[in-house]
Amino acid sequence: MWSLTAWLHDNPYESEDGPSRAVYPEVSEWNWPVVWIDDGRIAVYDRDDAGSGTVHVLDPTSIEPRSPGVRWIKAVATFPWPVGDFGFFTDGEHLLIADEAGLRGVDITSGQQVFAIDGFRPARQDRHTGTLIQVGSANARLWTPPEWTARAG
Repeated sequence: MWSLTAWLHDNPYESEDGPSRAVYPEVSEWNWPVVWIDDGRIAVYDRDDAGSGTVHVLDPTSIEPRSPGVRWIKAVATFPWPVGDFGFFTDGEHLLIADEAGLRGVDITSGQQVFAIDGFRPARQDRHTGTLIQVGSANARLWTPPEWTARAG
């Protein structure tokens, strides 16, 4: 993470070693599912070489100085999650994980499943209404989280 303003206007090397740069080295690969939960938290998935998976819930505004010149983003929570092919979404309160079995609503702090919609595997989410969308060969299925229903109309 680094300041976009500083990078664009002041220091073209801000992303490499600028004073606003902060890292979270507990994630080894950033090509797995990631989702902004709300304005202050992001959920990131990572797998290790042993075949285990972990969800890291980060607060990118909370920085902890480590050694000189190294700043770490703080984790709000971490919890194990099985390895598989899935996508991350959110309703602003839960992490919504779409996997082979369906959609799982997960408590962001504990990692405990709080609800499931079996067979519903969305691929997209409307960022304005929160509606999750699964598209098949001949049909589409939609689901709007209850907290967002008023927005969806």
